[in-house]
Amino acid sequence: MSVATGQLLHYRGQAIITEGRGFANSVVDYDSFENGALFRPSTLVPFTMTLDSFESQFTAGAQARDFTANVTVTDPDGTSSAETIKVNHPLTAGGAKVYLQGNGYAPQVTVTDADGEVAFAGAVPFIPEDDVYTSRGVIKVPDVSPGLDQIGLVGYLLPTAEITDDGALSLFPQPFNPRLVLDVWSGDLGLDEGAPQNVYRLDTDDMTAAVDEDGERVTLVVAPGETVDLPDGMGTLTFEELPRFVGLDLRYDPALAWILTFALAALGGLVLSLFMPRRRVWLRVTPTTDGSGRTVISVAGLARHDDAGLQGEVDALVAAIPGVAASGDPSGAGSTGPRRDASRRSENPGTENRPDSTTEREKAEG
Repeated sequence: MSVATGQLLHYRGQAIITEGRGFANSVVDYDSFENGALFRPSTLVPFTMTLDSFESQFTAGAQARDFTANVTVTDPDGTSSAETIKVNHPLTAGGAKVYLQGNGYAPQVTVTDADGEVAFAGAVPFIPEDDVYTSRGVIKVPDVSPGLDQIGLVGYLLPTAEITDDGALSLFPQPFNPRLVLDVWSGDLGLDEGAPQNVYRLDTDDMTAAVDEDGERVTLVVAPGETVDLPDGMGTLTFEELPRFVGLDLRYDPALAWILTFALAALGGLVLSLFMPRRRVWLRVTPTTDGSGRTVISVAGLARHDDAGLQGEVDALVAAIPGVAASGDPSGAGSTGPRRDASRRSENPGTENRPDSTTEREKAEG
């Protein structure tokens, strides 16, 4: 029941935030969002979050050691607090758990067109593809001046680049020698059609790759703070700086506390069933048939496994019978019935539920 309730009322969303920028807890600010059938977007707590900085640590062998996102959370009443988010150490905000799911680099670039107008300016997340953060991304530049083609730039961000005649690669995930390596396309990006597009993919069906005089494809290699000319007089590209970005996963499930409670209760019951002794006792009253008017009382006990305490349980039951002395005889003279070891079990598993191999005493009352 708790699981079903949680599925009806839960929500989960992913958002990418660049250093220095913020995120508002509303459906339109998520990059992807899913929710249960009974969830209402109006119930989202309207907090905001700003990524102040992101810190990463790597070993000399490029193995990740630690990631820390330093954020500022502003509650609906206007109060702000500085918080940190680490891998496996989520932040709670607005009733939701905020997990650090990924990170990377978001080069901030400025592109001007052939008329000198700023056609694009901003940070573009590049998605890491390996352990040294070789990251692929796409920059889509609209046509802001009449008569000019749209521009597409696709390629890689290399945090610690090594450029050779055979190609380019990254040697380490930290930005010790960052470079943008981009191919240039021009034509129609399809931005004017109004249909949503994958921001990490460039559709080149209606575009033409820029080539040099020898017919080879033009590749730009740009360092931070550097401005290069685009081919064919299309404009310029400036690599302003290299901020980091984080991928956050926000999850809300109101049934989690109940699920945990019932799971712990079930586990506790299982532990008790495994470690607590399980005993059965019987008391049978049978009138004699010799005409004396006496009654025979039989007491028996059975344990599922060897149990040294079973004999004491049977003795306690005998002692609790009214009119029977502690010795098992109303007169105190002793028991009239047989006594066998209570800790012995039947050798045949099919007879465990019968009072064989039990303690049995028969008492007579006049």
